Amino acid sequence: MSRQRPRTRVAFLAAASVVAMLAVAPSAMAANNFLLDTSLGAIAVGSSPDAITVDKSGNIWAANDGDGPGGGTLSVISGTTHKVIRTITSGSHPDGVVFSSDGKTAWVINDDLARVAQINVATGTVTKTIKVGNDPYGLAISPDFKFLYTANSSSNSVSVINIGTWKIAKTVTVGKAPFDVYATSSYVFVANHDSNNMSVIKTSTNTVYKTVVVSTNPYAVVVNPAKTTAYVSNEGGKSVSVVSLSSWTQTKKITVGSNPWGIALCGTGTNAGKYLFVPNNVGKSVSVITTANNTVVKTISLPDAPNAISCGKAGIHTEVWVANGEANNVRRIYLGP
Repeated sequence: MSRQRPRTRVAFLAAASVVAMLAVAPSAMAANNFLLDTSLGAIAVGSSPDAITVDKSGNIWAANDGDGPGGGTLSVISGTTHKVIRTITSGSHPDGVVFSSDGKTAWVINDDLARVAQINVATGTVTKTIKVGNDPYGLAISPDFKFLYTANSSSNSVSVINIGTWKIAKTVTVGKAPFDVYATSSYVFVANHDSNNMSVIKTSTNTVYKTVVVSTNPYAVVVNPAKTTAYVSNEGGKSVSVVSLSSWTQTKKITVGSNPWGIALCGTGTNAGKYLFVPNNVGKSVSVITTANNTVVKTISLPDAPNAISCGKAGIHTEVWVANGEANNVRRIYLGP
């Protein structure tokens, strides 16, 4: 399989990266007021952060995937001071990061080692590891926090890990080059980059239930809070596919920037799932989509190439963090007046 996320590709310059945070004032809701915060400046992290996520305390974790200084680490950024407060050695080429329900345990992919590492958050140490398929990229945890799922890009499979027994419960064959995985209580959604489709795994049987055709080179996937719609970013298609989870078909294709990589659906309470954020790697921008009518309402230019994105603490839309691929730092976008 021709690997689509090589560290030498032009679209992902491994010598540098940026992580950008999108911050929004909760009192203002107009998406067209999202602005790049130039006053905050850059917050340096490790080499080539390839994944970004936020823990329960609101701190931001950047997985530094590169071979340069700070590679093979997790940079933990304070959600209040916006400074790096910890650097955790995680093993080479860390990628996706998820957390336990109490926030005391983190799990991270080491893609070149074909494994998942468990980390004690208090001590910052790796306590155990488990082998999965080759070149795992996406990592998800079940809503009941009992299972981990890895998208194994070179094995065309998803590994199902029982956290309690720390064993592989099942290996599920999916499409070609699965890049991302998203878990609900009933289904696991898998973006198959080289198959131009999405596999849907039923969690009760750990078997493929549906295969949905999307656009070219699906890269990342997320599901709305109502569990009625999935959104898939398509790297080659410069688009986001809107997939109905009742008809199991693509109902709309939203045009975004060049090479959309990650995807995040943010908001809580009355704003739950209101905004979809898509980082366009080659386009050096973030597309903001309103899910009310699935249209782009804002395109935010960035100084560097974004390659991953995450909502803020507890999924709020007021903080959205973006990992970019060129400058090894953090920038912020906020909702202006």
